[in-house]
Amino acid sequence: MSIILPDVPRPIPIRKSKSQSNKVKPIVDFRSVKVQGGKGGDGCISLRRLCKNPLGGPDGGDGGNGGHVTFKATSNKTSLEHISSLLKADDGEKGINRDCHGKNAEHLLVEVPVGTMFKSEGGEILADLNEDGAVFIAARGGAGGKGNHYFATDVNQAPEVAEYGAVGEELNYTIEIRTIAHVGLIGLPNAGKSTFLRAISRARPKVAPYPFTTLQPHVGVVKYNDLQQVTVADIPGLIAGAHRNRGLGIAFLRHVERCLCLLYVVDTSLPEPWEQLEVLRYELGQYDENLLERPSGVLANKMDLDQSKKNLSELELYANKLNLPLFPVSAQNSVGLVPILHYVRKLYDVSFTEVGSDEKAE
Repeated sequence: MSIILPDVPRPIPIRKSKSQSNKVKPIVDFRSVKVQGGKGGDGCISLRRLCKNPLGGPDGGDGGNGGHVTFKATSNKTSLEHISSLLKADDGEKGINRDCHGKNAEHLLVEVPVGTMFKSEGGEILADLNEDGAVFIAARGGAGGKGNHYFATDVNQAPEVAEYGAVGEELNYTIEIRTIAHVGLIGLPNAGKSTFLRAISRARPKVAPYPFTTLQPHVGVVKYNDLQQVTVADIPGLIAGAHRNRGLGIAFLRHVERCLCLLYVVDTSLPEPWEQLEVLRYELGQYDENLLERPSGVLANKMDLDQSKKNLSELELYANKLNLPLFPVSAQNSVGLVPILHYVRKLYDVSFTEVGSDEKAE
């Protein structure tokens, strides 16, 4: 159990009624994209023919440059859902006669959340946009071709040759968000993660009495009276063998990597609920041992059921062995939420202190 200190910021209760819309908006934190720079415009072959100047010479203009595909980090974005699988910049315009050059194409600018990483097909990190306003040029456009005016010499004063525009770069990237939320809810299917997120925030993930209701992470925001906001992510349910990609385990565990702190959600009404905690920690350890070292806590859910009250004492003993605080709650009835929200804020403060110290060390 935890003791609420008087100087700890308090969560602001939700007073405004939620929307009745059934539209669900999960967060997308992983994308595989193909980017193509624009093609340069072709140069023009033209010889000036005027009534008073029949041998006016070459006047073919150069082609315009193709556009780049660039990504810019901004705090206005929180997801990658707006990014399509193919991104292509515009082509440069062709040159025309009378020495008129083609227009350069506009660069394609795609905004991404702060903390977005770009990896090659081999997994190498090519760019990390960890600051607001940081820009990454993913594919450069081709240069415009020269017109025949460029190739005029003393020997050949009327060349009938010009350049084609260069083809833009074509590359494949894997785009990932480094952090999707401050706190991640980890649990087996039907443990009550989505119900808990609905209870503490204005998020509306789908809730249903069958497993794998949540297939994409949903993020809710918890507001405190010191105007600080903490994001909490509902991670899709994990099962035994998830580190072997059973039940889309690798994709779900990838979401866990992007949470600074973890809350293990346990269905206390089931027999031997501490085994759920064993499975969760084992799967995280097999995937990445560093995940077990992140600030964590245990949320004993469904305490409104009689069987949960009988299992609570043994679950608390097991949590104490792991040196993890235990919080009994009933997400459906919104009982016991205040202590866990105070602990969520504590996890948030601790994680940001560690991140700040790591940056200073670097």
